[in-house]
Amino acid sequence: MNRQSTLIILLLVGPCLASAQACYTPPDCGPFSATSGSLVIHVGDVTVPFTAAGPDFSASGDISYVGAADNPLFSPRPPGAGLLLIAGDSGSGFFDMSLTVRGVPWDYPVGTTADGDAMAQFFIPDLVLPHPGIFSFPFDFNSSFRGRPTSAAPPGVGCDVIICTTLELSGGGTATLDVVPDPNFHGLLDITQASYTLKAPEPSTTALLLLGFAALGFQTLARMRREHGAI
Repeated sequence: MNRQSTLIILLLVGPCLASAQACYTPPDCGPFSATSGSLVIHVGDVTVPFTAAGPDFSASGDISYVGAADNPLFSPRPPGAGLLLIAGDSGSGFFDMSLTVRGVPWDYPVGTTADGDAMAQFFIPDLVLPHPGIFSFPFDFNSSFRGRPTSAAPPGVGCDVIICTTLELSGGGTATLDVVPDPNFHGLLDITQASYTLKAPEPSTTALLLLGFAALGFQTLARMRREHGAI
């Protein structure tokens, strides 16, 4: 094949490759870290909205329950250690999520021969409630979204026609829980409200030490240059 033919093929295929690499495969599409967002759930809620966002994405959705009794805050619990999971999955039919990646809307096909899916969870693994009061705990946020840019295919086209990509979102923050005595069962506790706030991760101690050493190094270098220049 001569050079001119090769150039023509590249000109024809180039735009397709650029489109395919726009945001279909990692690392172009993540994983993404959430630095802000929130969720607030009350004991009687059947629909719980949430938001999550980072430098390259924004997401929002609703975690829903069949009834108030399915709400994870509904059941009283004894004092002591436990956990608390607020989660939703599109496969259950009681979850919905929208996502924008670098300004481009994404969706997950449903009702097709090959659906996409999405899920999100807010998890407190080390929950300790010794008595009534207001308590704060760290929590983990995890979400996945298997879909494609909305403009990539018309409605009704599934992942078997347009290849879907799984995007992973994660983060963490602080959850504040309002805890009261259960009015019906002596000695048990009720969580009446849980407020989750996503935050940017704080620098680790090691990272701060390295920054400190770097600053000292620059100061020493600057002093040596001044002393050398004064000679």
